[in-house]
Amino acid sequence: RVLWAGRFDRQKRLDLLARLAEATPDLQWDVHGAAVVPGHGASLDPLKRLPNVTLHGEFASFGDIVNEGHGVYVYTSAWD
Repeated sequence: RVLWAGRFDRQKRLDLLARLAEATPDLQWDVHGAAVVPGHGASLDPLKRLPNVTLHGEFASFGDIVNEGHGVYVYTSAWD
């Protein structure tokens, strides 16, 4: 399982996340987050179409979402 967590904003490159998930159909992707910055949201449609992606909502801390089944954390932000 792959973990991705962050804001659903353009800066976080959800387009890249969708391409990665599409290229790895043998992996299950757990995607956590929500849009935060008004007017900067990214489309979730490409992720919603992928059978190996599960969209989760907001989270308070990484400790709440990480579990022993996750083998890797992927971070796709364009900048921080």
